[in-house]
Order: sequence, then C-alpha cells, then structure tokens
Amino acid sequence: MGRVADALRGVSMPEQTRRKVVSLDQEFSDVEAEIQSLKAENLHLKAQVNPLQREVDQLKERIQKAEESRADELTFNAHTGLYADASERLFCPTCWGEGKRHQLKVEAPWGWRCTAAGHYFHNPDAPKPHGGRGGGGGPNSWMTR
Repeated sequence: MGRVADALRGVSMPEQTRRKVVSLDQEFSDVEAEIQSLKAENLHLKAQVNPLQREVDQLKERIQKAEESRADELTFNAHTGLYADASERLFCPTCWGEGKRHQLKVEAPWGWRCTAAGHYFHNPDAPKPHGGRGGGGGPNSWMTR
C-alpha cells in the first residue's frame, strides 16, 4: 500500500471509500515511479545531448569564421589589375598594397575610381573613343579621306 493508505489504516470509513483511496494511492505511487523514471531518462539524454550541443556550437563557430575569412579574401584579376571579393565587389589595388581596403566605384564605361583615395583605373574592355574633337583618327575618320 501507499503512504495515504498506510496513514488511513486505523481510520474507520466505508469499504467502498477505502478501496477508492487505496486505488488512488496506488495510482499516485505509480505516477511518482514514472516521474522518477522520466527524470533518470532525462538526465541520461542530457548527458548525451550536451557534448553534441558543444560540437554543434563549435561547428557553427568554425563555419562563421570560414565565412568571415572568405569574405576577407580578395582575388586578383590580372586582366583588370583589380582585386575582387567573393561578391565580386572591386577594391583599389593601390590602397590594398598599403594595407587598406577601399571599394571602387564604376565610372562607366571607362573604368573605376577608388572611393577613398581617388585613384583611377582604366577598364581594358572599355570601348575605344572614336572620332570627335581632338581625338584624331581611325580608319573611318574624316582625316583619312
């Protein structure tokens, strides 16, 4: 019997009530035992989860550091003579050589200018100027006729 049933042993009450109390007391004892079992299982699961959570946190930190270092990496383009990050943003090679990181703005279609120091870089793929004042010639210029 459970605690309540033991405490009521000497108390007089109708038999039906006594059976109900004993039954409820047994259910209560069963629930307490289940709670203890669940607490033990919970501790066991926490012991398994904690190292895994630490590993997940460490992996997240490694991923974040890798992404940050990748964002810091610049790739040199020999054709343009400029540095670009993973997002293809262009950076001033003159400033980069001085340990600074300044982004370039486009001066279409002729080239790029440093947003901080004003250095200018010609776009090797820019269209060649044609005719016009002071430009002199070309095969179709008025000067060749």
